Amino acid sequence: MNFLHPELLFALSAIAIPIIIHLFNLRRYKKVYFTNVRFLRDIQQSTQAKSKLKHWLVLACRILALSCIVLAFAQPYIPVENKAVETGNKHVSIYVDNSFSMDAVNDNGSLLNNAKKMATEIVKQYASTDQFQIITNNFEARHQHFVGKEDAFNLIEEIVSSSNTRTLSEINTRQKELLNSQNVKNGQCYIISDFQLGMADWENISNDTISETQLIPLSAQNVQNIYVDSCWFSSPVRQLNKVDELNVRIRNVSSKKIENNPIKLMINGKQKALSSYTVEPDAYADVKLSFTPTEVGIQSAEVSITDYPVTFDDNFFLSYQINNQISVLCINGDSVNRYLNNFFIGDSSFIFATIFEKQIDYASLSKNNLIVLNSLKNISSGLSQELNHYVKNGGTVAVFPHGAIDSLSYTTFLNAITGSSYLFLNKNKTKIDKINTEHSIFSDLFEKKPENINLPSVSLHYSISKPIKSTAENLMKLENGDDFLNQYSFEKGMVYLFATPLDLSFSNFPMHAIFVPVIYKIALNSMQNQAAIYQTIATNQSIEANSNLTGDENVFHLKNAQLNVDIIPEHRNENGKTNLLVNDQITTAGNYDLVSETGNKISAVAFNYNRKESLLKYNKPEELLADAEKLGIKQFSVMKANENSVQTAVAEINMGKRFWKLCLFLALLFLGLEVLLLRFWNRS
Repeated sequence: MNFLHPELLFALSAIAIPIIIHLFNLRRYKKVYFTNVRFLRDIQQSTQAKSKLKHWLVLACRILALSCIVLAFAQPYIPVENKAVETGNKHVSIYVDNSFSMDAVNDNGSLLNNAKKMATEIVKQYASTDQFQIITNNFEARHQHFVGKEDAFNLIEEIVSSSNTRTLSEINTRQKELLNSQNVKNGQCYIISDFQLGMADWENISNDTISETQLIPLSAQNVQNIYVDSCWFSSPVRQLNKVDELNVRIRNVSSKKIENNPIKLMINGKQKALSSYTVEPDAYADVKLSFTPTEVGIQSAEVSITDYPVTFDDNFFLSYQINNQISVLCINGDSVNRYLNNFFIGDSSFIFATIFEKQIDYASLSKNNLIVLNSLKNISSGLSQELNHYVKNGGTVAVFPHGAIDSLSYTTFLNAITGSSYLFLNKNKTKIDKINTEHSIFSDLFEKKPENINLPSVSLHYSISKPIKSTAENLMKLENGDDFLNQYSFEKGMVYLFATPLDLSFSNFPMHAIFVPVIYKIALNSMQNQAAIYQTIATNQSIEANSNLTGDENVFHLKNAQLNVDIIPEHRNENGKTNLLVNDQITTAGNYDLVSETGNKISAVAFNYNRKESLLKYNKPEELLADAEKLGIKQFSVMKANENSVQTAVAEINMGKRFWKLCLFLALLFLGLEVLLLRFWNRS
């Protein structure tokens, strides 16, 4: 046992005072004369014995009472885990988890409100001269310094739910940064959270003997949540006035089945689809919402369901664009190909441009959805490099080789983006034998699976290499086993590689009925390489705006009128594209308009909250430190999560297990016993 004020123990010398008084009884006795003392001898002996016992008991009570009073002022305590109690001003860091999962409830209300109450109780247990750091998932700059007790109360009161999430290592690092910057040698840290699975990344935390951290886990009463997990379109391309289908995945994180709950799709503020869903316990269900796009341009969509009490994930936002024209550039070798020209020029759905290889404006390549290489004998290193960047950033290239290609230049170009290359010219006559009806190029081309279909014949063709590590997907195959048309994915873009030129001396493909739908679908699929239909908040992803903008349009704004949000994101122009870096400026889910400085609406970006907060799966308190102990991390301990236990535990951390109240109680008890002895002893 230790004493907070051991210097006061000298007052125990005052015990000598009652001892002296009792040993030297200076009381004068008064003589009383009796007429007959014959019967008093036995009574006198008995009274003297009782009087001595009474005096000794009173002396003991006074000694014990005085000793307890002195001990109470000296404040005895037993240190927690034999650690000395620090005197002087203390530095305390308190983390309050304000992620969306803390919206779950227990008997005392929402977990976030419980966490705020506990943080307040922790601060109350410290002296008015102590210093506090209050941090949340937002990691705001104003939280990265110590404040006084009253300011700490205000910061706790201001905490609200946030879309940000943090791991235990991030929180621990944030707390230690401030403690280390202030040269605090014995700081105290508290982490109040529901400790969702995956939060405790012990492998990223190092052992630290400078500061101790108390984990205070909170648990929800009813762990259940229904939420929109993700959305995607069945078709890669949106087409005007053609039925489209949006797939919505609904997850059920509960132990009960959800039946016939409504789900709604809104596009540009108008309801486009209404359906219902049924999902089993701890499972998911995919719902298909069908609608017909009737407007071109920017589309802002929202899928919504109804659930309680966790509601942040009941809405899912999407943004995409429906174009009424597709931009196609054809780069020709020796001559213009009449089959391509007739097809594209005759269809108003395309903006078609045709040039020769010596007329290429490399800066304008990125403005096209599809680039067709028609019968180029040689692919220059400059063109090869620009096409590489073009495909990497989402462009689509279709390659029809020359009848006598420069193998080295083609190999250099194709190896970099497809891994394949043209090997040699095969002069054996054959024909197209198989088509991949599962691919989007052919999936809706036939009403039923074709049998004995008349496919193009081939007189000459290039054999295409088949490396093991390749993204090749075969679309059309020849009878001899060679590939006629392959699709390759590279970064964000696509490459379509044909085995023959568009020349009737090589094949009748340009004159065949299948030529038009194949070219049309390749051009149509080039639209799928647009920006993602949604972004996730706080992932710091780069967002593609569109081609480079200059002049008055070199400053961008992300706006949401309903939320009254207007931010200016950082942007960079790279490879003919404008990429936006939002960082942590967007904190609320919704559809945001991307607007230039002059007020022109460029596109729209949908932001959604991270769904990992929706799972509501937690680490059990007894399991929290299991992995930490295996890794030898000893500065963490778990504290029971209720207001009374927190008060007691924090008090013990500050002062150890204190006994001054017990000493004071015993002092009063002994003084009471003394009074009883003096008052009632003679009456017995």
